[in-house]
Amino acid sequence: MVLHGGVTLLLAAILLPEVFGVMALALTWVTFAQMLLHEGPALAVIQRADVNDRHLTAAFVVNLITAALIATVFVAVAPLWAAAVKLPELTWLCWALAPVILLHALIVVPDAILRRQTRMRRLQARLPTATALSSAVAVGAALAGLGVWALVLQHLTAAVLSAVLLWASSPWRPRRGPIRPALRDLRR
Repeated sequence: MVLHGGVTLLLAAILLPEVFGVMALALTWVTFAQMLLHEGPALAVIQRADVNDRHLTAAFVVNLITAALIATVFVAVAPLWAAAVKLPELTWLCWALAPVILLHALIVVPDAILRRQTRMRRLQARLPTATALSSAVAVGAALAGLGVWALVLQHLTAAVLSAVLLWASSPWRPRRGPIRPALRDLRR
């Protein structure tokens, strides 16, 4: 948390204030999508008394489909939104950040499993590495003059690293098979 705050202050000294404003507009959609993905099936995985592999796979599939739909809408409306706020570069930023939504969908169920098992240390272990490496990428890109793209690279790098590190620490993997009965259970 301290590292992230320090890097944000450093980036604020390197980049123009407008960069952060445009990025905030683009991240509004990404943050909303991430919030939606943590609700529903993932929350059911944490709260449900009895959870099996079918439930976990069902939640995983639903999250991936939901993320793909949200990312598609995000990509489709980005030009309209950019025109509405009179920031044409916002379209490209939104398109570049759309994969963050899909990457986040990959970690929601393994995250929920670790939360359910109260393995907070394992859950939080990925954050320092992902933060340090994505921060280094962002600072390097900012110093290279990439402007707002430094922040985009930071978010993309953090999302990729977070997904890789969380999957590396989670023994669970989705299984093939019918998920419809498990979806009915999760809805309850």
